[in-house]
Amino acid sequence: MKAGLALAAVLLLAACGEKAPEPPPAPAPPTLQVPGDPEAALAWVEAVQDDERRLRARLDAWPLEGEDFEYAEETQIAWTWRLQLALRDGDVERADALQALLLERFEGRGQYPPGRALPPDIVRLGVFEEALLAARRRIEGVRPDREAARSALAVAEGMLVPEETEDHELLRGTRAWVERTRLTTLLATLGSEAAVSDDVTATLVAITDDFQLGESLFLEVLKQWGENHAEERFDRLVVPLLRGQVRYGLRLVPVESDEAELASIAKRCGEAGLARATPLPVERLGALGLRVGEAALVLADGEGRIVARLSGRNLDPRILEPALQRLLSR
Repeated sequence: MKAGLALAAVLLLAACGEKAPEPPPAPAPPTLQVPGDPEAALAWVEAVQDDERRLRARLDAWPLEGEDFEYAEETQIAWTWRLQLALRDGDVERADALQALLLERFEGRGQYPPGRALPPDIVRLGVFEEALLAARRRIEGVRPDREAARSALAVAEGMLVPEETEDHELLRGTRAWVERTRLTTLLATLGSEAAVSDDVTATLVAITDDFQLGESLFLEVLKQWGENHAEERFDRLVVPLLRGQVRYGLRLVPVESDEAELASIAKRCGEAGLARATPLPVERLGALGLRVGEAALVLADGEGRIVARLSGRNLDPRILEPALQRLLSR
């Protein structure tokens, strides 16, 4: 017994005094050998365009320098191709760097597929639009990342020139959507004086027109949440947006008056047990970087701090349910 304890003590001391041997480093991936002629190099890339992993590897290996490659049309094509893939990935920072290379070497012009020219403004504003979308994706949902959203906003800002006033307004609105951290401040930015109770555990605000409110999934989820949490201090509020149309089936049809539109909204809110705030013109959405036809959902805690949000068309409130459950289970 004593011998066994002594051995255990020796092994324990050895474990405390020595580090376990580190595993050998993983072998470095083989370096791709790009053909030395730009035309042959582009053919080499195109040969694997149906295999995305290999395609990306070959595009990433494209030379940045070299007398034959620096200003070659094939380089313009390869960089535009990479930029489009970066935008598809939501990696707007990488797209920003690639747009800068196109600006430096090719006056901002893109080309992809081969033979299809992309003017500088098309490339630049394409990055701008995707950067705004990336900012929204990064701040929305149940795991918002404000710093990542700000990074995307910086990319968007860098794509604009002073005279593009409408795009600057869109940028300001998106920045407001990203930066507003309190429910009352966000509603004030929209121009709403909706009363938000400070005697609740959670508040959900839907900023919507009649079309989105009439979406069966949207309305059913908001109704179900109210029924499931009837004993909780949980407010559900709609800020109606008036656009002169109401939902009829899957279509929008004009109405003769605001009263008729409000009657349709009131009916839907009544079915789901939703409170209504003072209606606003749909154009007010621009203050949050949103367009007519879009809507927003904002979830705040009992102190009015925004914990999750969504925006766009055809919203699925269930995306916010984990955040709602966290609030109501405290």
